[in-house]
Formats: sequence, C-alpha cells, structure tokens
Amino acid sequence: MVLSYIDGGLQWYMWAANEAIAQFHFADERAMLMDVQAGLHASPFILLPRIGLLVGPAKLLALKLDDLRALHRAETAEESGILARDLERWAADERLFFHRDFQATDAMLEAMRVASAPLFQARSLMDQVALAQFRRDPLSSSPLAAEAAAFAVAQARTVPAFLDYFRIYLHFSAQFPGDRRTFAVESALAALLPLSFSALDGPRVAGPVEPGVVRASLTSWLATGRTIGFSRASLAVQQVIANASYSGETGRAAAVVMTRYLTRATALLSHAELGPARLGQDGATMTYPVRARSEAADLEISPEGVITLARYLPDTNAEAPALPE
Repeated sequence: MVLSYIDGGLQWYMWAANEAIAQFHFADERAMLMDVQAGLHASPFILLPRIGLLVGPAKLLALKLDDLRALHRAETAEESGILARDLERWAADERLFFHRDFQATDAMLEAMRVASAPLFQARSLMDQVALAQFRRDPLSSSPLAAEAAAFAVAQARTVPAFLDYFRIYLHFSAQFPGDRRTFAVESALAALLPLSFSALDGPRVAGPVEPGVVRASLTSWLATGRTIGFSRASLAVQQVIANASYSGETGRAAAVVMTRYLTRATALLSHAELGPARLGQDGATMTYPVRARSEAADLEISPEGVITLARYLPDTNAEAPALPE
C-alpha cells in the first residue's frame, strides 16, 4: 500500500521483478521504500496531493493498517465527506500536519510581522511541522508575540532556534517592565549561551532503532560520566529558563543552575523506562518519552542517529542534587 503512494513505485517494482539484470538489495521494507522514493524522485518525501500531505514513507509504513486504509480512501476521494472528521482525528493522534496547516503558520508569521524575514524563505518539512505545532501553543497568541518574534528573528539563524528564542523572550521577560525586557533577556543569553556548550553532546545510534538499543546506548554513555545534552545551544538555554528556576544568575551561580539541571536530567535518564517511540512526519526523527513519578523528559533521535534531550521537566519539590567541588 505504501509503495503505491510513491509515484511510479508499483511500476518500478514490476520492472525490477521482471528485469533479469536488475539486482537490488534492501535491509528491510523500510529501507526499500525510502530508497525507491529517493531513487525515483530525488526527494525523501511522498506527496499525497488531494489531502495535501507531505510525509516520509517510513512514517506511513509505521501506521496501523486501518489508518492506512482510511488515508487511502481519503486520498482517492472515496467517501471523502464521511472521512473528514476521522482524518482530522487520525492526523492529531499521529501529529501529522497538512498543507492547510502550513498555510495557517504563514498567517501566524504575518500577524507577528516577521513573515518576510529571510529566515523563513527556505523552510524544510520539519521546520514547517515545528511552526505548525507552535501555532497550537498559547504562547503564539501572547500580547507580546510580535515583540518576541522581532527579538527571535534578530537572534536566530534557523526556524527551530527562532522558536527557542521566542519562548525564551516570553518566559524570561514577563517579570520586567517594557523598557527593560530586551536588555534582561540579552543579559540572560550572555550568561547561559556559553554554558550551553557543555550541554550539546549525546550518543549516536544507527538511525531509527528499537528501545533496547537506545537504552543500551544511553547506559554506556552515562557510565562514562557524560550527560545527555541538547541538539542546539538555544534549546538548552530555553529549557533552563523555562524549567530550571533561572532568575537571572550570572557567572558561577548561572553555571550551578545549568549543572544541576543537567544532573537531574541525567539521573532520570539513568534509571527510567523509555515509553513508546513516536516517529516524526519525516519518517526519520524519533521521540521517546521518559516518565518517572513527577519527572518527565523527551529524548529525540535525529535522522543522523544522535540522541539528545528535547525537553526535561524536573520535580520542583525535590531537593537539589549535591554538586562536586
């Protein structure tokens, strides 16, 4: 079924099956779908034009068969009126976004007066997905949204970093009057960004793998005394400001805040079980939830196989861990 969504996919399969001199070797069905899509179209994504969905073939392969059949009926216009609500529910469950969702993010950026910024002129699929997810965040409709967006555009060089800086501005500036907000956030960035360089590391696995492989990789990594860091400096700062009770510390005091936050995250990751993986719309990014009592984290595996923290919510009532002298 997934192969039929690749334009020319079934025809290629029949050709390959009957062409005596054609020999292809694939590790599994997932690898075959990805290679056929990329080989025929020089793109990793399947386009379903009727419903406006751009998606990695591995994501479709991971769906339940009933959901895949419903998707097929919607794309081929069978019972389309009946399926509209089911399609919306299914997309929400799977965290998939359509072309109309991306158009709505354009309107959001227009309202923030940053749509014309060069930063947004070459968005990837996962950039679009991140913006569509952000549009559902109450922060996106804050009275200070335009102010935060202007600040974020000035700081960021990528779309994910723009979202980090937007959240940083709103999380940290709320406690300051208007004429001091920008200066306060810039001071916080000056204190925390250099400290984030020690929080940008993580183990590597061979692409999407089973939870047992991820757990083994984590255990080996943490056994050496290293921490699991973030995928980018701006995300490390955003998480510390949002979740580590940071209140403007600088120097040694700021380093203590960062170290304690990472120490707590490491303690959680060292013993807590990994929840069921969620495959991203690109079919290559994976997210594992980690939960233990009143703590929570999300681990992300990039398409390159690097394991990093996407989020860590500490137990605010727990005693702060002792730090080495």
